Amino acid sequence: MSSHSWVICLAGFMAVVACAADEPKKDSAKSLLERIAAFEKDHQERQKKFYDDLRAFREDHKKIRELNDEYQKFTHKQADELTALIKVHGKEPAAFEGILVLVGKLNYFLDDELVQLVRNHHATNAKMGQLCFELRYRSTESWAGKLLEEVVATHPQKAVRGQALFALGVYHRYRAQPWGKKLSEAEAAKRWAEAAKHFTEVAKSYAAVTMPDGQATLGDKAANELTRIKNLPDLKIGKTAPAIAGEDIDGRKFKLSDYRGKVVVLDFWGHW
Repeated sequence: MSSHSWVICLAGFMAVVACAADEPKKDSAKSLLERIAAFEKDHQERQKKFYDDLRAFREDHKKIRELNDEYQKFTHKQADELTALIKVHGKEPAAFEGILVLVGKLNYFLDDELVQLVRNHHATNAKMGQLCFELRYRSTESWAGKLLEEVVATHPQKAVRGQALFALGVYHRYRAQPWGKKLSEAEAAKRWAEAAKHFTEVAKSYAAVTMPDGQATLGDKAANELTRIKNLPDLKIGKTAPAIAGEDIDGRKFKLSDYRGKVVVLDFWGHW
């Protein structure tokens, strides 16, 4: 066989080896996504059963406590297993999907190692805005605030920076009203001002950007948040209620001022 033929055969052999080497990586990535999806599916099914059981045993307080304990144990076990899986495959792009499930679906925290993993390997991920929205209510966890600030400062996509900035505003709004803790007026005012600063910048620079779910623009949401903060001084006993306008359950438009001089009961509620 000529030297030229040997070169051709060797090149062909190397190409086959290269393809074979790439194949496990593809299989590994696919397997990781499937395993993460399985975690999410299992959690959704168990969560649905948990809520169904709560409704079925709503009068049995002992059973309700047992159901809560069982569900918490299941969730913690899932979170620990998913955390371990993410750490093993942390450098793979698919690992970020696991981060979203861990924080968003299982409502679990990121430990120091996972925070560093996100910073080092997933900081530019296009879905980072979704993670930021999952972090916006974690106002007692400093790692969440720091991660939000980093995304605002460094992410290459404008939309993600805007989503992170809005989430940072919500983060500081919750810090201004910490659960079970009374702040001094000066400290609360400082935190409200911090939140307002972020919402103002969102309205100015990212108004057209949509929320991660695409349901509304950041500009509209930021405007609502700024109105909330503006009305705070009047939301006290003895103060005049802020102007309220809307539609009743029959679709008829109304204003709170229409009922001036009458006894009015305001029922504020939400669905979570």
